Amino acid sequence: MLVGFAVGDALGAPAAGLRASDVLLANGPLSGFVSNPSHPLLGHLKPGQYTENTRLLLDAVRDCIASRGFDPTRRARSLGRWAEQVQRDGPGARWPGPTTLAASHPWKSTGRLVPQSSESIGGLYRVPPISVLPKRVQVMQAARNEVRLTHDSSESQAAGAILALLLHGLLSDQDIPHAATIALRDIERAAGRTSVGSRSASALTYSESTLEERRQVLGTGAVALESLPLSLHISSRYPRDFSRAVVAAANSFRPDWVKPSMPCNSMADELINVNGGNTDGIAALTGCILGAALGIRAIEERWKSVEGYEEIVFLGHELVSALIADPAPAAR
Repeated sequence: MLVGFAVGDALGAPAAGLRASDVLLANGPLSGFVSNPSHPLLGHLKPGQYTENTRLLLDAVRDCIASRGFDPTRRARSLGRWAEQVQRDGPGARWPGPTTLAASHPWKSTGRLVPQSSESIGGLYRVPPISVLPKRVQVMQAARNEVRLTHDSSESQAAGAILALLLHGLLSDQDIPHAATIALRDIERAAGRTSVGSRSASALTYSESTLEERRQVLGTGAVALESLPLSLHISSRYPRDFSRAVVAAANSFRPDWVKPSMPCNSMADELINVNGGNTDGIAALTGCILGAALGIRAIEERWKSVEGYEEIVFLGHELVSALIADPAPAAR
Protein backbone atom coordinates (compact mmCIF):
# COMPACT_ATOMS: atom_id res chain seq x y z
CA MET A 1 0.00 0.00 0.00
CA LEU A 2 2.68 2.51 1.05
CA VAL A 3 5.17 1.36 -1.57
CA GLY A 4 2.48 1.50 -4.24
CA PHE A 5 1.70 5.09 -3.31
CA ALA A 6 5.36 6.15 -3.51
CA VAL A 7 5.83 4.35 -6.84
CA GLY A 8 2.83 6.07 -8.43
CA ASP A 9 3.85 9.45 -7.06
CA ALA A 10 7.41 9.16 -8.42
CA LEU A 11 6.22 7.76 -11.74
CA GLY A 12 3.72 10.56 -12.41
CA ALA A 13 5.81 13.45 -11.05
CA PRO A 14 7.67 14.34 -14.30
CA ALA A 15 4.36 15.05 -16.07
CA ALA A 16 2.45 16.63 -13.19
CA GLY A 17 0.30 19.51 -14.42
CA LEU A 18 1.78 19.57 -17.90
CA ARG A 19 -0.23 19.58 -21.11
CA ALA A 20 -0.51 16.28 -22.94
CA SER A 21 1.18 17.60 -26.06
CA ASP A 22 4.13 18.97 -24.08
CA VAL A 23 4.75 15.63 -22.36
CA LEU A 24 4.22 13.45 -25.41
CA LEU A 25 6.33 15.57 -27.74
CA ALA A 26 9.19 15.66 -25.24
CA ASN A 27 9.40 12.05 -24.06
CA GLY A 28 6.35 10.08 -25.16
CA PRO A 29 4.07 8.23 -22.70
CA LEU A 30 5.46 7.49 -19.26
CA SER A 31 6.41 3.84 -18.74
CA GLY A 32 9.05 3.97 -15.99
CA PHE A 33 10.91 6.28 -13.67
CA VAL A 34 12.37 9.27 -15.52
CA SER A 35 13.35 12.84 -14.74
CA ASN A 36 12.11 15.97 -16.45
CA PRO A 37 14.63 18.81 -15.97
CA SER A 38 12.33 21.19 -17.87
CA HIS A 39 9.54 20.86 -15.29
CA PRO A 40 9.41 24.27 -13.55
CA LEU A 41 8.48 22.87 -10.13
CA LEU A 42 9.79 19.29 -10.09
CA GLY A 43 12.69 19.51 -12.55
CA HIS A 44 15.22 18.90 -9.76
CA LEU A 45 13.88 15.42 -8.98
CA LYS A 46 15.86 12.39 -10.12
CA PRO A 47 14.19 9.29 -11.56
CA GLY A 48 12.27 7.49 -8.81
CA GLN A 49 12.10 10.43 -6.42
CA TYR A 50 8.68 11.27 -5.05
CA THR A 51 6.93 14.58 -4.31
CA GLU A 52 5.66 16.24 -1.13
CA ASN A 53 2.64 13.94 -1.41
CA THR A 54 4.68 10.96 -0.23
CA ARG A 55 6.55 13.05 2.32
CA LEU A 56 3.18 13.91 3.88
CA LEU A 57 2.09 10.27 3.75
CA LEU A 58 5.23 9.04 5.52
CA ASP A 59 4.92 11.73 8.20
CA ALA A 60 1.36 10.49 8.82
CA VAL A 61 2.61 6.89 9.04
CA ARG A 62 5.27 7.83 11.61
CA ASP A 63 2.69 9.69 13.68
CA CYS A 64 0.29 6.75 13.61
CA ILE A 65 3.09 4.48 14.78
CA ALA A 66 4.12 6.83 17.59
CA SER A 67 0.51 7.38 18.71
CA ARG A 68 -0.62 3.81 18.07
CA GLY A 69 -3.51 5.37 16.21
CA PHE A 70 -4.72 8.81 15.21
CA ASP A 71 -3.74 11.76 17.41
CA PRO A 72 -4.94 15.11 15.98
CA THR A 73 -2.61 17.14 18.19
CA ARG A 74 0.46 15.24 17.03
CA ARG A 75 -0.72 15.41 13.44
CA ALA A 76 -1.25 19.19 13.60
CA ARG A 77 2.23 19.62 15.01
CA SER A 78 3.73 17.47 12.25
CA LEU A 79 1.94 19.42 9.54
CA GLY A 80 3.19 22.66 11.02
CA ARG A 81 6.75 21.37 11.06
CA TRP A 82 6.35 20.15 7.49
CA ALA A 83 5.31 23.65 6.42
CA GLU A 84 8.38 25.08 8.14
CA GLN A 85 10.59 22.59 6.30
CA VAL A 86 8.99 23.48 2.97
CA GLN A 87 9.78 27.12 3.64
CA ARG A 88 13.40 26.25 4.44
CA ASP A 89 13.69 24.08 1.32
CA GLY A 90 12.59 26.94 -0.92
CA PRO A 91 13.06 25.93 -4.58
CA GLY A 92 14.15 22.48 -3.39
CA ALA A 93 10.66 21.69 -2.09
CA ARG A 94 8.74 19.11 -4.07
CA TRP A 95 5.64 21.07 -5.08
CA PRO A 96 3.67 21.27 -1.82
CA GLY A 97 -0.08 21.40 -2.29
CA PRO A 98 -1.24 25.01 -1.85
CA THR A 99 -4.23 24.08 0.34
CA THR A 100 -2.25 21.95 2.78
CA LEU A 101 0.54 24.51 2.88
CA ALA A 102 -1.83 27.44 3.49
CA ALA A 103 -3.56 25.54 6.30
CA SER A 104 -0.31 24.44 7.93
CA HIS A 105 1.76 27.61 7.59
CA PRO A 106 0.12 29.53 10.51
CA TRP A 107 1.14 26.83 12.99
CA LYS A 108 4.59 28.34 13.57
CA SER A 109 3.24 31.69 14.75
CA THR A 110 -0.12 30.67 16.23
CA GLY A 111 0.28 27.03 17.25
CA ARG A 112 -2.76 26.02 15.24
CA LEU A 113 -3.78 25.05 11.73
CA VAL A 114 -6.25 27.03 9.63
CA PRO A 115 -8.29 24.63 7.46
CA GLN A 116 -9.05 25.92 3.97
CA SER A 117 -12.32 25.65 2.05
CA SER A 118 -10.72 23.98 -0.97
CA GLU A 119 -12.08 20.66 -2.26
CA SER A 120 -8.63 19.56 -3.40
CA ILE A 121 -7.30 16.01 -3.09
CA GLY A 122 -4.33 16.91 -0.85
CA GLY A 123 -5.83 15.70 2.43
CA LEU A 124 -6.32 12.19 1.01
CA TYR A 125 -2.59 11.63 0.65
CA ARG A 126 -2.35 11.38 4.44
CA VAL A 127 -5.14 8.88 5.19
CA PRO A 128 -3.76 5.48 4.05
CA PRO A 129 -2.17 4.58 7.44
CA ILE A 130 -5.55 5.14 9.11
CA SER A 131 -6.94 2.22 7.08
CA VAL A 132 -4.96 -0.20 9.27
CA LEU A 133 -7.03 0.65 12.35
CA PRO A 134 -8.98 -2.48 13.33
CA LYS A 135 -12.54 -1.08 13.41
CA ARG A 136 -14.30 0.51 10.45
CA VAL A 137 -15.98 3.16 12.58
CA GLN A 138 -12.52 4.22 13.78
CA VAL A 139 -11.27 4.31 10.21
CA MET A 140 -14.14 6.47 9.00
CA GLN A 141 -13.98 9.03 11.80
CA ALA A 142 -10.18 9.29 11.90
CA ALA A 143 -9.96 9.73 8.12
CA ARG A 144 -12.49 12.56 8.15
CA ASN A 145 -10.65 14.21 11.05
CA GLU A 146 -7.27 13.87 9.31
CA VAL A 147 -8.54 15.60 6.18
CA ARG A 148 -10.38 18.20 8.31
CA LEU A 149 -7.05 19.38 9.71
CA THR A 150 -6.35 21.18 6.43
CA HIS A 151 -9.47 20.92 4.26
CA ASP A 152 -12.70 22.48 5.53
CA SER A 153 -14.72 20.77 2.83
CA SER A 154 -17.33 18.05 3.25
CA GLU A 155 -16.48 16.64 -0.18
CA SER A 156 -12.76 16.30 0.62
CA GLN A 157 -13.56 14.78 4.01
CA ALA A 158 -15.98 12.29 2.46
CA ALA A 159 -13.38 11.38 -0.15
CA GLY A 160 -10.80 10.75 2.58
CA ALA A 161 -13.18 8.42 4.40
CA ILE A 162 -14.04 6.59 1.16
CA LEU A 163 -10.36 5.97 0.45
CA ALA A 164 -9.57 4.83 4.00
CA LEU A 165 -12.55 2.45 4.14
CA LEU A 166 -11.71 1.10 0.69
CA LEU A 167 -8.14 0.35 1.76
CA HIS A 168 -9.40 -1.18 5.01
CA GLY A 169 -11.54 -3.58 2.99
CA LEU A 170 -8.72 -4.42 0.59
CA LEU A 171 -6.35 -5.19 3.47
CA SER A 172 -9.06 -7.56 4.72
CA ASP A 173 -8.88 -9.41 1.37
CA GLN A 174 -11.99 -7.99 -0.24
CA ASP A 175 -11.72 -7.34 -3.98
CA ILE A 176 -11.77 -3.78 -5.31
CA PRO A 177 -15.43 -3.61 -6.48
CA HIS A 178 -16.73 -5.15 -3.25
CA ALA A 179 -14.54 -3.03 -0.96
CA ALA A 180 -15.42 0.14 -2.88
CA THR A 181 -19.16 -0.59 -2.87
CA ILE A 182 -19.18 -1.15 0.88
CA ALA A 183 -17.08 1.99 1.49
CA LEU A 184 -19.45 4.11 -0.60
CA ARG A 185 -22.49 2.64 1.17
CA ASP A 186 -21.02 3.34 4.60
CA ILE A 187 -20.18 6.94 3.75
CA GLU A 188 -23.63 7.60 2.34
CA ARG A 189 -25.22 6.23 5.50
CA ALA A 190 -22.97 8.36 7.71
CA ALA A 191 -22.73 11.59 5.73
CA GLY A 192 -25.56 11.47 3.22
CA ARG A 193 -25.20 11.62 -0.54
CA THR A 194 -22.08 13.42 -1.76
CA SER A 195 -20.91 14.38 -5.22
CA VAL A 196 -17.62 12.52 -4.79
CA GLY A 197 -19.52 9.43 -3.62
CA SER A 198 -21.89 9.50 -6.58
CA ARG A 199 -19.10 10.06 -9.06
CA SER A 200 -16.98 7.32 -7.51
CA ALA A 201 -19.90 4.91 -7.84
CA SER A 202 -20.27 5.79 -11.52
CA ALA A 203 -16.54 5.27 -12.01
CA LEU A 204 -16.92 1.65 -10.89
CA THR A 205 -19.71 0.79 -13.31
CA TYR A 206 -18.84 -1.23 -16.39
CA SER A 207 -18.39 0.80 -19.54
CA GLU A 208 -17.32 0.16 -23.11
CA SER A 209 -15.62 3.55 -23.12
CA THR A 210 -11.90 3.77 -23.65
CA LEU A 211 -9.73 4.92 -20.77
CA GLU A 212 -9.14 8.26 -22.48
CA GLU A 213 -12.89 8.77 -22.83
CA ARG A 214 -13.32 8.00 -19.12
CA ARG A 215 -10.56 10.50 -18.28
CA GLN A 216 -12.48 13.17 -20.18
CA VAL A 217 -15.69 12.34 -18.32
CA LEU A 218 -14.21 11.98 -14.83
CA GLY A 219 -11.51 14.62 -15.15
CA THR A 220 -7.81 14.62 -14.31
CA GLY A 221 -7.73 17.55 -11.91
CA ALA A 222 -6.37 17.76 -8.37
CA VAL A 223 -9.82 18.02 -6.79
CA ALA A 224 -11.29 15.10 -4.85
CA LEU A 225 -14.23 14.96 -7.27
CA GLU A 226 -11.88 14.07 -10.14
CA SER A 227 -8.73 12.38 -8.82
CA LEU A 228 -10.40 9.82 -6.54
CA PRO A 229 -13.05 8.60 -9.03
CA LEU A 230 -10.45 8.32 -11.81
CA SER A 231 -8.09 6.39 -9.53
CA LEU A 232 -10.94 4.04 -8.61
CA HIS A 233 -11.83 3.56 -12.26
CA ILE A 234 -8.26 2.73 -13.30
CA SER A 235 -7.81 0.40 -10.32
CA SER A 236 -11.01 -1.50 -11.17
CA ARG A 237 -10.07 -1.54 -14.86
CA TYR A 238 -6.75 -3.31 -14.14
CA PRO A 239 -7.44 -5.06 -10.82
CA ARG A 240 -4.70 -7.70 -11.19
CA ASP A 241 -1.97 -5.68 -12.87
CA PHE A 242 -0.18 -3.18 -10.66
CA SER A 243 2.21 -1.97 -13.35
CA ARG A 244 -0.42 -1.46 -16.02
CA ALA A 245 -2.63 0.44 -13.59
CA VAL A 246 0.00 2.86 -12.28
CA VAL A 247 1.35 3.53 -15.77
CA ALA A 248 -2.17 4.26 -17.04
CA ALA A 249 -2.78 6.58 -14.09
CA ALA A 250 0.53 8.41 -14.55
CA ASN A 251 -0.39 9.14 -18.17
CA SER A 252 -3.52 11.08 -17.17
CA PHE A 253 -2.15 14.32 -18.61
CA ARG A 254 -3.77 17.72 -18.67
CA PRO A 255 -5.79 17.98 -21.89
CA ASP A 256 -4.52 20.69 -24.21
CA TRP A 257 -7.91 22.42 -24.19
CA VAL A 258 -7.80 23.02 -20.41
CA LYS A 259 -6.66 26.60 -19.90
CA PRO A 260 -5.41 28.48 -16.80
CA SER A 261 -8.12 29.91 -14.58
CA MET A 262 -6.38 33.31 -14.48
CA PRO A 263 -3.63 35.15 -16.38
CA CYS A 264 -0.19 33.64 -15.76
CA ASN A 265 3.27 35.18 -16.08
CA SER A 266 5.20 31.92 -16.07
CA MET A 267 4.80 28.21 -16.65
CA ALA A 268 5.09 27.65 -12.89
CA ASP A 269 2.13 30.00 -12.34
CA GLU A 270 0.23 28.21 -15.08
CA LEU A 271 0.73 24.82 -13.39
CA ILE A 272 -0.58 26.14 -10.09
CA ASN A 273 -3.63 27.79 -11.67
CA VAL A 274 -4.71 24.96 -13.96
CA ASN A 275 -6.79 22.19 -12.44
CA GLY A 276 -5.72 19.30 -14.62
CA GLY A 277 -3.05 16.66 -15.11
CA ASN A 278 -2.71 15.49 -11.49
CA THR A 279 -0.55 12.64 -12.78
CA ASP A 280 1.45 12.17 -9.57
CA GLY A 281 -1.58 12.19 -7.28
CA ILE A 282 -3.76 9.97 -9.48
CA ALA A 283 -0.95 7.45 -9.92
CA ALA A 284 -0.15 7.56 -6.19
CA LEU A 285 -3.75 6.77 -5.22
CA THR A 286 -3.96 4.06 -7.89
CA GLY A 287 -0.69 2.50 -6.71
CA CYS A 288 -1.90 2.66 -3.12
CA ILE A 289 -5.17 0.89 -3.99
CA LEU A 290 -3.51 -1.83 -6.08
CA GLY A 291 -0.75 -2.25 -3.49
CA ALA A 292 -3.35 -2.86 -0.78
CA ALA A 293 -5.31 -5.23 -3.03
CA LEU A 294 -2.42 -7.29 -4.38
CA GLY A 295 0.41 -6.97 -1.86
CA ILE A 296 4.06 -6.20 -2.38
CA ARG A 297 4.71 -9.37 -4.40
CA ALA A 298 2.67 -7.85 -7.23
CA ILE A 299 5.03 -4.88 -7.45
CA GLU A 300 7.67 -5.67 -10.06
CA GLU A 301 11.36 -5.42 -9.26
CA ARG A 302 11.81 -2.35 -11.48
CA TRP A 303 9.62 -0.28 -9.19
CA LYS A 304 11.68 -1.10 -6.10
CA SER A 305 14.23 1.53 -7.08
CA VAL A 306 11.74 4.12 -5.83
CA GLU A 307 13.26 6.53 -3.31
CA GLY A 308 13.39 5.14 0.24
CA TYR A 309 12.04 1.70 -0.66
CA GLU A 310 13.54 -0.15 2.31
CA GLU A 311 12.42 2.52 4.78
CA ILE A 312 8.88 2.49 3.41
CA VAL A 313 8.66 -1.30 3.75
CA PHE A 314 9.98 -1.05 7.32
CA LEU A 315 7.43 1.64 8.19
CA GLY A 316 4.67 -0.57 6.81
CA HIS A 317 5.62 -3.39 9.17
CA GLU A 318 5.93 -0.99 12.10
CA LEU A 319 2.52 0.52 11.32
CA VAL A 320 0.78 -2.83 11.43
CA SER A 321 2.52 -3.79 14.67
CA ALA A 322 1.60 -0.46 16.29
CA LEU A 323 -2.06 -0.61 15.33
CA ILE A 324 -2.37 -4.27 16.33
CA ALA A 325 -3.98 -5.30 13.06
CA ASP A 326 -3.80 -8.58 11.20
CA PRO A 327 -0.09 -8.92 10.24
CA ALA A 328 -0.96 -10.03 6.70
CA PRO A 329 -0.97 -6.49 5.21
CA ALA A 330 2.46 -5.63 6.66
CA ALA A 331 4.43 -6.03 3.44
CA ARG A 332 1.89 -4.06 1.45
